[in-house]
Amino acid sequence: MRATIWRASLDQERKLAYSSDPQFSIGVRKVEEDLHVVQADVHQIYGQLDQVLKLLQNNLASSIPSNIEPNPKREG
Repeated sequence: MRATIWRASLDQERKLAYSSDPQFSIGVRKVEEDLHVVQADVHQIYGQLDQVLKLLQNNLASSIPSNIEPNPKREG
């Protein structure tokens, strides 16, 4: 219960600081904008990596000849 009250008090202090200090407000908005840009970049990179992995899988699957017989020494 104390932790909840403490968090509520801390949140209230942040809100007061955010609304009373224009420089802080501008700084927070800039950080939020930058965070969104970074998240978009990460999402784009993830998509590109996914495409590269799919291409690699397709190329590896198509480059293995179907007429290769297993090595008898390994099966033994």
